[in-house]
Amino acid sequence: MHRTGRVTMMPLFIILLVWMGCHNRSKDDTVVQGRFSETAHSRLFLFQLLPDSIPLVDSAVTDEEGNFSFSLSPVETSFYMLRNEQGDFITLAAGKGETIQIDGSGKDRLRTYSVSGSPESQVLREYHLIVTQNQQKIDSLSGILKKSQPLREFPAIRKELDSVYRDIYESNREQVISLLFDNITSLASIIISNGALGGTPILTMDNDFQLFSAIDSALGKAYMNNRNYLAFHKNISRYRSGEETRRENIGSLSPGMKVPEINLPDANDKNRKLSLLQGKITLVCFWSSWNSESREMNVGLARLYEQFHTRGFEIVGISLDTERDSWLNAVRQDRSTWMQLNDSKGLKSEVALEFSIKKLPATLLLDREGIVISEGLSIPEIKALLLEKL
Repeated sequence: MHRTGRVTMMPLFIILLVWMGCHNRSKDDTVVQGRFSETAHSRLFLFQLLPDSIPLVDSAVTDEEGNFSFSLSPVETSFYMLRNEQGDFITLAAGKGETIQIDGSGKDRLRTYSVSGSPESQVLREYHLIVTQNQQKIDSLSGILKKSQPLREFPAIRKELDSVYRDIYESNREQVISLLFDNITSLASIIISNGALGGTPILTMDNDFQLFSAIDSALGKAYMNNRNYLAFHKNISRYRSGEETRRENIGSLSPGMKVPEINLPDANDKNRKLSLLQGKITLVCFWSSWNSESREMNVGLARLYEQFHTRGFEIVGISLDTERDSWLNAVRQDRSTWMQLNDSKGLKSEVALEFSIKKLPATLLLDREGIVISEGLSIPEIKALLLEKL
């Protein structure tokens, strides 16, 4: 960065340290650096996004001018999340030997950042811009919806807003699909193809399997041994062969059946019963902090909870985490403000066996009498049923 003003002599030992640092850096080392203005002495966190976990790689505190720097030694191209203390984040894809420069300004710096030095991260930035712009439109609709609730014309207003939402969603979907086709050989397409808008997945295996399959084929040669690609490829192969489907989530309950009672401890170690929520449309969601699909489901449910809670929608999250701290940390990170219960016996618990949990996340939507409406639901399917029932 260019500065004007008095020029001072740099001490010899600092020059030597800089020179040694440059020469000690391997050609495969990667640097993630940049500047977020108006963020003096703020802490930033860098997480690696692995298929089955999100470990913290490092943290750094910005200097007086908001500058920061991280040094990595990646064994392969991988995804990372750069997050501030407020929970705002951006997603990066870092390969060997790259110097990634990130800059942002103003209060909304993590929504308006620029990135250079990494073609994969630039693709993710373009995706981020598309979704952010459309999400702002949806947030505006939500604000109008809340203000309109006391009005006599509310049902007609809600119907109109739902139509506008669908138009925004479809426009966003078309933009994302176009971006994917333009960058189908980019590893970033794995992140993009699993993205969401307003908690609703943009693409699904059921509706867009040909596109998922095309991405899988395009990435196969260049990223044959990459962990993120292998996990993506595994999911494609499973779907193609029919080894698992969403409908296998819960095998012992079917629509029309009365759901068994659940009595488990909450975060305060107070036992809570599922039957206490009768009278409301309730979603039961089995999940765990270590399961990436569960965490994605939590993000989608947060949007639905905000939209439908005041209309009589409840959620009961049943964590199958064996470690209490992991469960509570995930609840905080995902901002899952609905009722959260924990069965510390995990997948071998009596509740898990009674509900025949075969994979996570597993969902059941119940009517006001505790009768199963449907099971094994995705976010779009839950939303469609809520629009119908509430």
